[in-house]
Amino acid sequence: MNIRIVNLIMLFAVFAATCLAANTYAHAEQPSLPGWDTLGKPGGWNVSDPERVTLKTGGDEAPYLEVTVPPETPTGTQNATYDLPLSKFAGTRVEITVEVRAKNVTQPAQPWLGIKAMLHVAASSQKDSFPQAAANTTSSPMNYDWKSLSFQALIPPTATVATLNLGLQQAAGTVDFRNPAVRIIGHVAQTSKIDIDKLKSEFMPASIPTVPVSPNAYRILFIGDSITRHGTNAEILSRLKWDHVAGMAASDESKDYVHLLAGKIRATLNGRDVAILVTGVASGEQLTPAERLKPVVEAAGDFKPDLVVFQHGEHEPESNGVDGLAKTYNAVLDYVLGLPSHPKIACIGNWQPDSSTFGYEGWAGKIADTMRQICGKRGIPFASVSSYASDPACHGWGETPGVQWHPNDLGHLGYAKAAFAIIEPLLPTRAPKAK
Repeated sequence: MNIRIVNLIMLFAVFAATCLAANTYAHAEQPSLPGWDTLGKPGGWNVSDPERVTLKTGGDEAPYLEVTVPPETPTGTQNATYDLPLSKFAGTRVEITVEVRAKNVTQPAQPWLGIKAMLHVAASSQKDSFPQAAANTTSSPMNYDWKSLSFQALIPPTATVATLNLGLQQAAGTVDFRNPAVRIIGHVAQTSKIDIDKLKSEFMPASIPTVPVSPNAYRILFIGDSITRHGTNAEILSRLKWDHVAGMAASDESKDYVHLLAGKIRATLNGRDVAILVTGVASGEQLTPAERLKPVVEAAGDFKPDLVVFQHGEHEPESNGVDGLAKTYNAVLDYVLGLPSHPKIACIGNWQPDSSTFGYEGWAGKIADTMRQICGKRGIPFASVSSYASDPACHGWGETPGVQWHPNDLGHLGYAKAAFAIIEPLLPTRAPKAK
């Protein structure tokens, strides 16, 4: 029997936009990566250690790269790297694919370590970014046969470095790579620096599609902002170059934290249907807590959630101060805790990437501390995402600063991991009664 996640989604911005087909570059001549036979040669692949990074040939398999780190030395990085020629790739958006196989790879200390299929991008106009494929699994050790992985990256016109990295970082075991490829899927123009507050995409609620929900489905109400769900339309596509519906800036809906988390919950509940409803509080300096809560009340209706996930903090105006933040935050918690279905609740902290103007200093830190303290006093589990926001590998995807500010695929994976850690103890252990 096929198990499915039932989605009841309220989109942010306008839902009914037509996404671009993006076939412009499908038939154009594409630059190619050098073969493995260039390992250690000028203009080819560089290796960290020829004894640990080797070319394997012969037998029935196509040539592949093998990276091995013994258990006694799971520190540092062993890899093969290739510098993409900027004369061809500067000012482009690329998709990188590679086939990967893992053999007894240990779990790294952080999700962005371990098996690496990553592009390091440096540019004079921005902080370094490290987009990468989600190559790690939750098993320990990690073992899987050949599978194809892909990720997208922006190489700005001002790029000074674009280095493809395949290997292992701070983990032991063996990982194999074959058939790496890079494909240009778009071109981008130079973007000007914009005000920090304009980096955080606003949203407006739209209609909710009517989708049947099975009586015994586990129902999750997500209350969040653009990180939880963001739609698109002609204006958004023109201004932000955001062409799909997902938690910003996940490259696909299946890779945003809402769907990753729902999948983890579904697996824990042995394949029970999971129904999702997404909404958010209204933004505005002059709105009362009741006015900000109104979209949540209208959207939730008779959904009867079993769990509420509250992701918040990015749009809290400093002019309202800590007291204004606390009033809004408590108003949402009061509403949720008063629902007739008596749902469990879990809260996620605010996202604030580090740089010279970002980080958890100042107002962003006060937001995080206030929400954490409120949850602590009310006995509500709270998950911080600051460790992921502080890592450049977890953001920077997209063609405009307004998208790049948000968590990328790796950042959304971090959200899901942090949220699931506090949600797993809340999940039911017995079969549900029909509602």
